Amino acid sequence: MSPETVTGFKNYTPELIYDLRGLFAHEKINSRPVKYEDVIIWLDADQGMHRDGYPAVEREDGTCEYWIHGTRQYEGDKTCPK
Repeated sequence: MSPETVTGFKNYTPELIYDLRGLFAHEKINSRPVKYEDVIIWLDADQGMHRDGYPAVEREDGTCEYWIHGTRQYEGDKTCPK
Protein backbone atom coordinates (compact mmCIF):
# COMPACT_ATOMS: atom_id res chain seq x y z
CA MET A 1 0.00 0.00 0.00
CA SER A 2 1.38 3.41 -0.88
CA PRO A 3 1.29 6.11 1.82
CA GLU A 4 -1.30 8.25 0.03
CA THR A 5 -3.85 5.40 0.02
CA VAL A 6 -3.72 4.70 3.76
CA THR A 7 -7.04 4.40 5.58
CA GLY A 8 -7.98 3.53 9.14
CA PHE A 9 -7.39 5.96 12.00
CA LYS A 10 -4.86 3.74 13.80
CA ASN A 11 -2.67 3.53 10.69
CA TYR A 12 -1.80 7.24 10.80
CA THR A 13 1.49 7.29 12.69
CA PRO A 14 3.30 10.60 13.26
CA GLU A 15 5.95 9.45 10.76
CA LEU A 16 3.36 8.70 8.08
CA ILE A 17 1.64 12.05 8.58
CA TYR A 18 5.03 13.77 8.27
CA ASP A 19 5.79 11.87 5.04
CA LEU A 20 2.36 12.68 3.56
CA ARG A 21 2.77 16.37 4.34
CA GLY A 22 6.11 16.26 2.53
CA LEU A 23 4.47 14.69 -0.53
CA PHE A 24 1.87 17.47 -0.43
CA ALA A 25 4.52 20.18 -0.10
CA HIS A 26 6.29 18.78 -3.17
CA GLU A 27 2.94 18.63 -5.06
CA LYS A 28 2.99 14.84 -5.39
CA ILE A 29 -0.48 14.58 -3.76
CA ASN A 30 -3.28 17.17 -3.71
CA SER A 31 -4.28 17.01 -0.04
CA ARG A 32 -2.61 16.29 3.29
CA PRO A 33 -3.77 14.82 6.62
CA VAL A 34 -4.21 16.72 9.85
CA LYS A 35 -4.72 14.74 13.07
CA TYR A 36 -6.76 16.33 15.85
CA GLU A 37 -7.67 14.23 18.89
CA ASP A 38 -9.79 11.36 17.51
CA VAL A 39 -10.09 12.43 13.86
CA ILE A 40 -7.95 12.65 10.73
CA ILE A 41 -8.96 15.37 8.26
CA TRP A 42 -7.45 15.67 4.79
CA LEU A 43 -7.22 19.26 3.49
CA ASP A 44 -6.41 20.61 0.04
CA ALA A 45 -4.40 23.76 -0.71
CA ASP A 46 -7.51 25.93 -0.19
CA GLN A 47 -8.14 24.36 3.26
CA GLY A 48 -11.18 22.46 1.94
CA MET A 49 -11.72 18.88 3.05
CA HIS A 50 -10.64 16.77 0.10
CA ARG A 51 -9.35 13.35 -0.87
CA ASP A 52 -9.61 11.59 -4.23
CA GLY A 53 -11.19 8.14 -3.90
CA TYR A 54 -10.64 7.78 -0.17
CA PRO A 55 -12.25 9.26 2.96
CA ALA A 56 -11.33 12.87 3.72
CA VAL A 57 -12.49 12.49 7.34
CA GLU A 58 -11.67 9.37 9.36
CA ARG A 59 -12.63 8.98 13.00
CA GLU A 60 -11.26 6.67 15.66
CA ASP A 61 -14.74 5.11 16.00
CA GLY A 62 -14.45 3.83 12.40
CA THR A 63 -16.80 6.30 10.70
CA CYS A 64 -15.74 8.47 7.80
CA GLU A 65 -16.87 11.08 5.30
CA TYR A 66 -15.98 11.59 1.67
CA TRP A 67 -15.32 15.17 0.48
CA ILE A 68 -14.11 16.65 -2.80
CA HIS A 69 -12.70 20.19 -2.61
CA GLY A 70 -14.92 21.14 0.34
CA THR A 71 -18.13 19.52 -0.93
CA ARG A 72 -19.51 16.55 0.98
CA GLN A 73 -20.30 13.65 -1.32
CA TYR A 74 -23.30 12.24 0.61
CA GLU A 75 -25.23 12.74 3.84
CA GLY A 76 -24.48 10.71 6.97
CA ASP A 77 -21.41 8.92 8.21
CA LYS A 78 -20.22 5.68 6.69
CA THR A 79 -17.99 2.95 8.04
CA CYS A 80 -14.48 3.48 6.74
CA PRO A 81 -12.52 0.93 4.74
CA LYS A 82 -9.84 -0.74 6.86
